Amino acid sequence: MIGLSTIDFTPTQTCRTCGEVKPLGGYNNDVRTKSGKCPRCRQCDRKLQNTYYAKNKAKHQEYSLLKKYGMTLADREALTAAQGGACAICGTTTPTGHGARLHVDHCHATGKVRGMLCTKCNRALGLFEDNEESLASAVKYLQQV
Repeated sequence: MIGLSTIDFTPTQTCRTCGEVKPLGGYNNDVRTKSGKCPRCRQCDRKLQNTYYAKNKAKHQEYSLLKKYGMTLADREALTAAQGGACAICGTTTPTGHGARLHVDHCHATGKVRGMLCTKCNRALGLFEDNEESLASAVKYLQQV
């Protein structure tokens, strides 16, 4: 009887950074390469991205603020200072949640910046879709109970 050995035909690639040989499933897609896969494994690629972002965080924030709201980091800090470092709605100076900081609130219809809000207040306005009638109705409801 002839013994058949099991041979693994899973395509692999060697990571450019860590040198480990891993299945292609462990690599992100990259259309710019001949293989169609990133030359770094997912873990090494994530580390590289995190390092880059940490070094350039201020640039990314500045670009994002400028693109979304037409303001600079200095403008955001000035607006926060003008509000006494507190949320414009609830007044908290120690925001919690995503980012644990005050967020820029703006009118979605006009794009005009209104102020700085904690995550909870910003999300609440978003859930009410900036609808004044719905907010007034919610206030009436709370006053009845």
